[in-house]
Formats: sequence, structure tokens, C-alpha cells
Amino acid sequence: MKNELRRIASKYFSNEINDVHHFGEEKFLLHIMNLLSNAEAHERPDAYSNTDNEVLILEHFEFDSSEQRKGSQQQYIEAECDRKLYEIKEPKNITTWQTPIEGNYSIANYKKNATKQFLKHYNKINNYKQILSAKGIITENKKVITMFFIEDTTELGNYYRTGIRGRPVASIFLPSCDFFLDLFENSPDLDCAICACYSENKYILNFINHASVNRYRKEQIITEQIEYISLIPQRIDYVAPLKDIEHPEEISYKE
Repeated sequence: MKNELRRIASKYFSNEINDVHHFGEEKFLLHIMNLLSNAEAHERPDAYSNTDNEVLILEHFEFDSSEQRKGSQQQYIEAECDRKLYEIKEPKNITTWQTPIEGNYSIANYKKNATKQFLKHYNKINNYKQILSAKGIITENKKVITMFFIEDTTELGNYYRTGIRGRPVASIFLPSCDFFLDLFENSPDLDCAICACYSENKYILNFINHASVNRYRKEQIITEQIEYISLIPQRIDYVAPLKDIEHPEEISYKE
């Protein structure tokens, strides 16, 4: 998880362009961010932050809106592209090709995959508390805060038609979805979550805790009623002779 913490920090928190929405819970969010700045990687849970009077438990998971077979179709296709790319020997000329990442993207898959991952990790929270208690990290005099960092890794993001003139298309944010709000409200062992996704050329992060649920409800998306827009990402790969690469010594090869 150590590398994951670095990746998350680099991807989502090192760019001023990325937005964090918090619906008035700025004070609590800033407190959480302060705890996260001292988080230590762990196996179970993924990370924790330990202070004199508090312990933050952090669990991270991903999902996307592609069809799930033996895993994410999106991830499977991208992994196959990676495998083929690294099997190619040095060509005589620059060669490019395009691969559609066809994952049967849908709002039904979005809901199914997010719910499955949420429940899978939520059911482990009490076990994580026991593990940290056995190590002396959680003690009777310390407050425990539990948090999920949830990544919607759908390439290009998820969108729906609003039917509103001037704003015909809108992004789908997990904390705005009716099914997720139902899940979160009925999860007393989870205090808060940061939900990340790609939306219109940047990453958006939404912070939610139990105090902000009613605010999200006012703008909730009824997922059964929306017209989902299914986009098919296109991946472009290329290989080139070393003589055509300006700084070949900087290339790192995958083993």
C-alpha cells in the first residue's frame, strides 16, 4: 500500500486544478486531510494515521462501470494491450495502432460494481479495528475514525443526459447517486469517504460524511431513471526504433 499512497497523493492531491467538493464539511475535511498527511501504509487496513488521541483507518478500493467477468473488462483489455506492447521487438519503423477499450459500460454495471466493492470492504472494518487494537495502536482512550478512498477508474468518466437546455450532459459522481447514499446511510461503522473520478479533463474528489448526506440528497441522481452515455475509450500505442528516440537512455523497460 506504500506505493498506492504515493500514487494517490501524486494523482489527486498534487494538482491545483483538481477540485474537492465537501458540501460545507470543510472543517472536518481539513482535519481528515491533516491526519492523512501522516498516514502509514499497512496491509490490513491499507493505511492508518495514529495521533495521541485519534486513529484514522483508511481503506482504498477501485471500481469502474465496465462489465465484470473474472474482473473488470476495462482492466483486462488494458492489461492485454500492455502485454502485447512489451512483447514487440524493436521495429524498423515507427508503428502505431489503436485499440478500443470496449467494456460494455453502463449505469447498471456502475451500481453493481460500486456496491460490491463497498460491501466487501465495509464488512472488514471491525476486523481492521481488532488488528490495530491487538498491536496497541487503537486503545480505549482514542477516538477511531474510519474512511474509504474510492476511485472510479472508468476511462473518460461517467456521464448522463440531463434534458436541461444549456447543460445537456452531466457527470455521475458516486456520492450523488441514490444507491450510494442508501449504502452510506446504512453503514454506521464508516465515518467518511473521499470519492475520486475523472470528469471533463480533470479529476474530481467528493468528500462525504454522515453530516453531509442530506445535502447530497438534494441533488441526488436516481440512477434507475437516467439516460447513461456509454463512451468507448480509444487507446493509442506506438513503438519506434531506438534511433528515432531522442533520449533512449531514459527509457525504462518492464521486466
